[in-house]
Amino acid sequence: MFQVNFLPWRARQLKRRYHFWRNLFLLQAIMLITGIMLISLLWHSEHLQQQVTIRLLLQQQKVL
Repeated sequence: MFQVNFLPWRARQLKRRYHFWRNLFLLQAIMLITGIMLISLLWHSEHLQQQVTIRLLLQQQKVL
């Protein structure tokens, strides 16, 4: 007996839907990873800037 779910147009439709949701998930994952990397980079640069500021203040304190 031929089942409706195995019709070629139905299989193509299911495959298109699967690809759409897979691509949407991958896009979200890439955006999340990019956001985490951006935040990490900004935090790291601010941390370095604070280290430089502390070094300069310590040098000024030694001079006084």
